[in-house]
Amino acid sequence: MEDHKMNLEATPDLGIRNLPSDLVDFVVPSETEFGMMLDHPFCFIFGFELHMESDHANAVRRARNTIKSMSALYRKQCKTGDYAGALSCVAKGHRHEFLLELIKRHGVKKLLPGIRECWTGLENPSHHHDLWQDVWSRVEALGALERFSVIHKEDRSVFDALPETVTVHRGWQGDEDDLNWMGNEDGGPWGWSWTLNREQAEWFARRPSAQPATPFVFTATVQKEYILAYFNDRSEAEIVLNPDYLYGLYGHDIRLDYDRLDVTKNAASDVEEALKEDGTPTCASFDQIIQTGSVAQVA
Repeated sequence: MEDHKMNLEATPDLGIRNLPSDLVDFVVPSETEFGMMLDHPFCFIFGFELHMESDHANAVRRARNTIKSMSALYRKQCKTGDYAGALSCVAKGHRHEFLLELIKRHGVKKLLPGIRECWTGLENPSHHHDLWQDVWSRVEALGALERFSVIHKEDRSVFDALPETVTVHRGWQGDEDDLNWMGNEDGGPWGWSWTLNREQAEWFARRPSAQPATPFVFTATVQKEYILAYFNDRSEAEIVLNPDYLYGLYGHDIRLDYDRLDVTKNAASDVEEALKEDGTPTCASFDQIIQTGSVAQVA
């Protein structure tokens, strides 16, 4: 598991120093005004520092109770073989770690529903590229008949109806001089997450970022047999594709192109266009825009 230990010598004395040892290692810094967070695998509390200031004893008791109950439920679900349910007991930021451990113990076939739940709930899967490389490689090794069980039954009909040759898109932000066509693991075309929807890819490419960046949309034409999964949980028409295929590393005939988008337009304008002058939504799609913007991220 990831190490979250913090430097207490550099920590202001706001109750954090008085935390019991079983919690203090999971307190992590935050750049927000809400102070430090509790980032435990079975309990995530945003603004934990403020909770500590207002009621130290109650904050500790609630955190411990949550950890105790969620860890117990996790073990119970594992015993019954409901691994997707077990993973839902784990804080989102830690699910990928538990997922890989469960796969190693019980095999990837039993964890297919759990893989779907973890993947579609992630904001930044590219931050754990090596782990997901391992997970999806295991899924791919199952073969087409078994691996497609990772697709939700509601999405399977859409996937089955796809043509034998599929065009997919991927949004990315970066510097054109830094495009690496042969191994950029965290950006560019080197990613697992694509979409059937060109507009969705453009949204990802233009979404506001902390650093100035140029938006790109990559387009690939692939054979359906090379697709690992299709997910539409967040209405993103997501295609999971092994990026190794994009470079013909295994001799597959796949074409990859990219477009440099207009930098004067960004995802924020989509939200502005969905609002009236008084700030109320103009259409039903407003909620979808906000929801997508708050959780979605390309792998």
